[in-house]
Amino acid sequence: MADLSVRGLGWKVADPVEGAHPGIPKEVVSIALARGINDLGEFFKPSLKGSMPDPLVLKDMDKAVARGLEAVQKKQRVCVFGDYDVDGATSTSILMLFLEYMGCEMSFYIPQRLSEGYGPNVPAIEKIYEEHKPDLIIFADCGTVAFEPLEKAAELGMDIITLDHHLSDEKHPPGILVNPNRDDETGDLSYLCTAGLAFMYVVGLQRALREAGFFEDRDEHPMYELMGLACFGTVADVVPLVGFNRALVKLGLKHMAKNRGLMALAKCNEVDPASFSEHTCGFVFGPCINAGGRIDNTWLGTELLTCKDEDQCMERAQYLFETNKERKAKQKEMEAEAFAQAEAQKSKNIIVCYGENWHPGVVGIVSSRITEAYDCPSIVIGQGGKGSARSVDGFDIGRPIKKAAAEGILIKGGGHEMAAGVTIDPGKLEDFREAMDVAGQVMERPPLTADLKVKCGALSMKVIESLNLLAPFGAENSRPRVVITDGVLTFVKALKDKKGNDAHVKGKLSGEAGDVDIIMFNACGTPIGDALLAAKKGARVELYGQLELNEWNGNTKIQIKPEDIRFL
Repeated sequence: MADLSVRGLGWKVADPVEGAHPGIPKEVVSIALARGINDLGEFFKPSLKGSMPDPLVLKDMDKAVARGLEAVQKKQRVCVFGDYDVDGATSTSILMLFLEYMGCEMSFYIPQRLSEGYGPNVPAIEKIYEEHKPDLIIFADCGTVAFEPLEKAAELGMDIITLDHHLSDEKHPPGILVNPNRDDETGDLSYLCTAGLAFMYVVGLQRALREAGFFEDRDEHPMYELMGLACFGTVADVVPLVGFNRALVKLGLKHMAKNRGLMALAKCNEVDPASFSEHTCGFVFGPCINAGGRIDNTWLGTELLTCKDEDQCMERAQYLFETNKERKAKQKEMEAEAFAQAEAQKSKNIIVCYGENWHPGVVGIVSSRITEAYDCPSIVIGQGGKGSARSVDGFDIGRPIKKAAAEGILIKGGGHEMAAGVTIDPGKLEDFREAMDVAGQVMERPPLTADLKVKCGALSMKVIESLNLLAPFGAENSRPRVVITDGVLTFVKALKDKKGNDAHVKGKLSGEAGDVDIIMFNACGTPIGDALLAAKKGARVELYGQLELNEWNGNTKIQIKPEDIRFL
C-alpha cells in the first residue's frame, strides 16, 4: 500500500502474527506479537515483581543505595535538586517522601525556569549550602553534564548522588552517577525517565534498610503511593511505554489516588479518581504541574505532591489550576497570532513564527499545535528571541538548528529529532526562515504504519473494545491504527463550534460488512477535513486512523478518527 495519500504519505500495514491467549481476541494478540511482545501473560496482566528489574543492575546503583543507607541510619540532612517539569517534580517528590519517612532532614530546590534555566547552577548550590548545609545532595532529572555546579557542591563538602536519564558525556560529574543513558551503561533500561529511576532507587534502598534490620521496630514505607507518582512522571515525560515503564503505568494508575496532592488536583479539574488514565496524567494533571514553571513558581508542583495537609493541598492545587487557566489564556492569544503567520507560510517546508511579546513558557505548546495542524515542522519564537521547535516523524529538527547556531544565525540552538530550542536576535529572523526552508527540502517522511487492515464494518464491537487491553498507550506503544478498505462515503458534513463557525467534520463510511462513523474535531481547514468535505457522495476511499466505540443516548456505534485518507 505504497500509493500516496492526502497527506502525501505511504501506508504500511504490519504483517499479521498468529497466536492465542485465553480471553483475548486473536486480532489483539496479533498486534501484541507484531509489536515484539514475547510474554503475553505478563503483558496483559503485569506484576511489579515480574516486570521490575533488580535496581542493582544499573551501574553504580549499589553505591547510591549504600550512601542513602548511611544517610538514613545517621538521620542526615539531604537536599534534592530537581527539574521544573513533571518528571522533575515527581522524582523529587518520590525521594522527598521516602527519605523524610525514614527520618532524614529534607529540603529541595528547583530552579526558576525563566530566570535560572534548566539544571544546577553555582549560585543555587551556594544558596543551598548557606541555608541547609546538607550532608548529601541528590540531583534528580538533571546534573549529568553540570560539571561546574556539582564540582562546587563537592568543594563545599556535600556528598553527591545524581539520578538522571539525560545523555552523558564520557566525562562524568563528581559523586555517584546512576543514569540508564550514561555512556558506559550496558543495560537495556535506557527508556526510563527519572521518576521511574527514582522509584527503583527507593525500592533498592528500602530493601537495603530491611536487610540492615532498620524495620525491626518500625514500618516500611508503603510503595504504592510512590508508584503512582512514578506512573504520573513516566506518562508526562513521554518516554517509551515499554518493558518496566508500561507495567509501572498500568499498575500505578490505580494508586495515583493515594497522593493527596493529585486528589486535590482531581477535585479542581472535576476528574473521578476511578477514571485516572494516561490522558489524565498527560493532559489534565501534567499541564497544571507544568503551569507553575511556565508562568509562575517552579516549586509549586513539588510542594503539592509532597503536601500532607488536605487543606493546604486544596489551596495549592487550586492555585496551580488557576495558573494553568492563565497559561491557557496566554496560549489562546498566542495561537491566534501564530496561526495567522503559519497560514501565510503553509507552502514552506518549515514554519517559523515570531511574536516579541509571546510568553517563552508557552511557545513549545503552540509549536506543537502548529505542527499538528500543518503536518510539518514548526518553530515558535517569543520574548527575548527564545523559541521552541517541534518536528514530524522522519525529520531531525535538531540538526539544522545546531547548524544555524554554528553559522551564527542563532545565538544558541540545540535539541534532538522531535524537539529543540533556539535563541535568536530577531534581526536575523528572515535569514533563519530561509535556512530552515532550505533544510526542509531534504525531508523524507516515513510511511504511516497500521496494525490492522480490515474491510469497512468487519471488526466487531468486542474486538474494538478489546484493543484497550494493549493500554496504557504512549510513546512506542501507540493506540492501534487501522486501514479501513472497501468503503464508500455515504455522507459528510461540517459541524459548527460554539461560535457558529464550521469546525468539525462528521460522516459515514459504508461497506458490505457494515458502517463506520467518521468524526474529526477541529478538522475544517485541514487537508484531510477539507478533502472529505469536498468529496462526492459515493466516493470510494480508504481511511487510516483509530477505531473506537462511541456511546451516545444509549446507543453504541463504531467510529474512526481519520489521520489520513486515500481516494480510489
